[in-house]
Amino acid sequence: VVGHVCGAVEQDGKTGWILNAAVQPGCRRYGVGGKLIGKVLAAFDEAGIKCVKSTLDPENTSAAEFYKTLGFNEIGIEADYYGDNVDRMVYERNC
Repeated sequence: VVGHVCGAVEQDGKTGWILNAAVQPGCRRYGVGGKLIGKVLAAFDEAGIKCVKSTLDPENTSAAEFYKTLGFNEIGIEADYYGDNVDRMVYERNC
């Protein structure tokens, strides 16, 4: 396994979330992440879901740049998202 992605749909059926995506360090920059996220975006699209959101570690600048190439925009920071002092940047696409 060189990578994975996990997506989910909000209960209202209108917003998809990329909950987790990762590629092994030695396999990055070969298009694996783009293909994985592309598959989940295609599944959302097939289900009629256009708005897709995700969160990233604010210090993960390479992931932030990658998401921007996929059409995601940074919409803000959620303080204490995973507990005390564990903030996340929220990104969205077509919302």
